[in-house]
This record gives sequence, structure tokens and C-alpha cells, in this order.
Amino acid sequence: MSPLLHERLTTAARPGWTRTVHARRAVAAVLVLLAGVLALRGDPAAASTEVVVAARDLAPGQVITDDDLRTVSVGARTVPEGAVTAVDAVAGRTSAGAVRAGETLTDVRVVGPSLAALATGRSGATSVPVRLSDPDVADLLRPGDEVDVLVLGRSAGDVRVLAAGAVVLAVQPAHERRSGDGRLVVLGVGADQAATVATASLESAVTVTFR
Repeated sequence: MSPLLHERLTTAARPGWTRTVHARRAVAAVLVLLAGVLALRGDPAAASTEVVVAARDLAPGQVITDDDLRTVSVGARTVPEGAVTAVDAVAGRTSAGAVRAGETLTDVRVVGPSLAALATGRSGATSVPVRLSDPDVADLLRPGDEVDVLVLGRSAGDVRVLAAGAVVLAVQPAHERRSGDGRLVVLGVGADQAATVATASLESAVTVTFR
């Protein structure tokens, strides 16, 4: 091959090879830059948030105190819907069911509007405490039971339905009942029935029937 022909072939092949090298270097530079950005940004999966958990086992119907709660840091992606993030939001409230130590508290684990709406399936439902005329009836009740609330009149056979389809949210533990008082039961009722049920509970003998 003549020197002139060899020089022409070498010169023709060089630009393509050079472009390949430059392209690889550019890609490498972009990858290094991207790695740096990700390092500064941090791993989104590693983000954490503070939630309130039970410090000890809680019984159904128990009034929750500050000592029953603690806050822990958990992965943001593992936080359940409605998780409580401040102790003050649940201290003094009543547990709607048994809660295990370490369990994250949510808005439906304590008696309140969220639980009432979820239990009854009615928007705007509310929680109403009533004292049953026969405390032994409360022994038969469990959270989630659907009942009709009845008020007993002064004369025999004088019975009136105050709220149909109320849902039991919590039952006062037997050992917490004061002597002479009826057992306290928290019911989820419609907003239009709440005042009637609460007033009747203070003035008359109230009982429930199972559905």
C-alpha cells in the first residue's frame, strides 16, 4: 500500500474513533454528576417521621394517659393512614379496643369522630357516652356491635327508640364502674340523634337491644 493511501485511510477513520471517546467521557461525567446530586439529596426511602405508639398494652375502654404513650421515629413510607404524631392528640381519650405495646396509634384507635364515622358508615357521625340502666347488659356488648338505643318511661310498657342502628365504640371496664352507677358505653350515632341520646341518658333509664 502506498504511503499516501495509508495516510488517507488513517485520517478518515480517526474522527469516528475520537467522537466515541468524547461521547464516553461525556456520559461518565454525567453519571458522576448524577451520583453527586443523589448523595446530596439523600435516599427518600430513608426519610423518617415521629409517631405516637403505646408504651404498654392498653385495654378496651381505657382512658389513655401520657404515661401510656411515647414517640418513636419510623420510616415515612411505613406510617399508617391517620397516624397520631403528638401525644396531646390522644392523651385523655378512650381506647376503642385493645392496643399492643409498640403499636402506632391512629385516629380510629381512640374514641372520636373518625372512629364514629368509620364504624357507622355515616358522614358526620359522633360519639355519645350513655349509662345503661342495667350494668349487666354492658357485659354482653363488644365494640362493633350494632344496637338500638331505648329509653324506658315511668309506666310499664313505655319504651321509646332514641336511635336505631347505633354502633358500640367502647365499653367501660367493669372494675372502673363506681358503685351505684350504670356501666358507661360509648356509642356511635348520627349527628341528628346525638343530642337526644345524650340528654335521655342523663334524665331517664336507657338500655339497648341487639340487632
